[in-house]
Amino acid sequence: MARAAPDGYTLLVNSNAHAINPATYAKLPYDTDKDFADVAPLSSAPNVFVVPTDSPYKTLGEFLAAARAKPDSINFAHAGIGSGTHLNTEKFITATGIRVVQIPYKGTPEVLKDLIAGRSDCYFSPIGPTLSTLRGGRLRALAVSSSKRSSQLPDVPTVSEAGVTGADFALWFGVWAPAGTPAPIVEKINADINRALASPDVKAQLAKLGYDTMHMTPADFRKFVRDEIADMHKVIKAAGIRPQ
Repeated sequence: MARAAPDGYTLLVNSNAHAINPATYAKLPYDTDKDFADVAPLSSAPNVFVVPTDSPYKTLGEFLAAARAKPDSINFAHAGIGSGTHLNTEKFITATGIRVVQIPYKGTPEVLKDLIAGRSDCYFSPIGPTLSTLRGGRLRALAVSSSKRSSQLPDVPTVSEAGVTGADFALWFGVWAPAGTPAPIVEKINADINRALASPDVKAQLAKLGYDTMHMTPADFRKFVRDEIADMHKVIKAAGIRPQ
């Protein structure tokens, strides 16, 4: 895609993996900074810090107190090295200073299965596949990882409301064009996307999945992406993870 003609007819839709990859991979077949024109964000959703329903932890504060009282006694699941849930976990660990045993899985379905069965103690789960599990009472939510509460889980506090600063993390999606795409074309696509995202029907459908729409100019989106890349580099460095 990065080598496609910069005419506005070839676009890339990607998740925040676009910002994570430069930090987790030593070599990429493209230059994230130079090979793409940042067009517009689409939507974002928090991860949800969940525990089994029979967990002794009713609040994030109780969880942190237990983790600090007995370091390396809690199994903290994530969906594989370098995944968004892993980096969310690392950012949370750095922000809180706790020591836990990280358990990498192949993906979220495997984590949720073991979490429900009580074989893992906690997980920062993507909100989409977790909502039905939470509403069915099979897991308990202690916090969401975003800077504001989720419209789908309005009674669940954010990590900052629960007393943890510097641990915000969200799964987000955006649109990119090949570098060199003329600014007027980028701006037109951006305006079209923002117009579509402003539709009540689009907002409602995304909200059902736990996503909020995002609205930025191309310049604002470019700054947002660069800030996310810098943040992911800090998380990787603090966790002592070597780019592969």
